[in-house]
Amino acid sequence: KKNIGVDGVSAAVVCEKPKLAGYIGFMRQALAAAIGISPMSVNISATTAEGVGEIGRGRAIAARTAALVIYQ
Repeated sequence: KKNIGVDGVSAAVVCEKPKLAGYIGFMRQALAAAIGISPMSVNISATTAEGVGEIGRGRAIAARTAALVIYQ
């Protein structure tokens, strides 16, 4: 029987506030637990929109995420 699973995740969060640097470790742990993978297989980065658009004005937050999905 073949299974589909997640082997790794990379996420980039774009927001002006709150500053996320102090939360990255917790976010990695929580995301890994939710997916059922090792925190070593999760990468999370945070950046700002440099004051541009709704995100830059602090009115929105965006995330870009990619996952490596395996079929065994």
